[in-house]
Amino acid sequence: MFETFNVPGLYIAVKYVLALAVGYTTSKVCDCTGVVADVGDRATHILPVANSYVI
Repeated sequence: MFETFNVPGLYIAVKYVLALAVGYTTSKVCDCTGVVADVGDRATHILPVANSYVI
């Protein structure tokens, strides 16, 4: 299927880590640490992230 649609690659990640990584402006690999607040219409999640891992 990847060859059919000419997809060069796929990256799977945790959305909370990506939310922290977007704040980094350098091109080097992010060792993200922080707290992510995901506020939705039905639930709110507060997640700590340390060294790119959700705790």
